Amino acid sequence: KVDDGATRALGPVLARLLERWGHGGETAARIGRAPLMGGAAEVGEIRAAF
Repeated sequence: KVDDGATRALGPVLARLLERWGHGGETAARIGRAPLMGGAAEVGEIRAAF
């Protein structure tokens, strides 16, 4: 669910779709990574949950 219109979820969603369609791999893994930062520290990540 992306309610705020931000594009930060685009990579993880696209990567998950590629994986589901059998086209995952190195590129999907790279674009699927979307860390959430709290200052200079990584505090979480955005993941597609479908």
